[in-house]
Amino acid sequence: MAVMGTWPKQLNDLDLLHPNIKVLALKLQAESAAIGIPIRFTETLRTKETQQEYYSWGRTKINPNTKKMTKATGRDGVQKPSNHQFGLAFDIVINIKGKSYDPALLKKVGAIGKKLGLLWGGDAWPNLVDMPHFEKTYGLSLSQLKAGARPKVEEDELIMAK
Repeated sequence: MAVMGTWPKQLNDLDLLHPNIKVLALKLQAESAAIGIPIRFTETLRTKETQQEYYSWGRTKINPNTKKMTKATGRDGVQKPSNHQFGLAFDIVINIKGKSYDPALLKKVGAIGKKLGLLWGGDAWPNLVDMPHFEKTYGLSLSQLKAGARPKVEEDELIMAK
């Protein structure tokens, strides 16, 4: 019988993100608040160990969200790291009691994120819906990121945020 997966410690410090991703996260937060949807950040940088725990859910451990053997991610943290592991992704929650993961509100925030140039997990992949997830790799491939490449700091994007 499979054991229950456990929630790893989630890092939510925006300073752990790539500088341009941090700017985009703050813009997303401000623009969402401007339309009455306050958000907060639940996860920014993710360790390999945390990613591996998520990957075990639905494979060797029960997913604590669903209480079933349902997969949480296709990224194992080693061969296929998550963009969270490179500081290029973050997750949010709607900061309204009882509406944390309200699909209608997440769709509105997702539309704002896409307008800002972020990839939104709500419609990015054919086999996975991850509405609280946002990322941007600036065109770098997984193999480039694994080899140590990082996006350059885009000064225009930093200036635009001010």
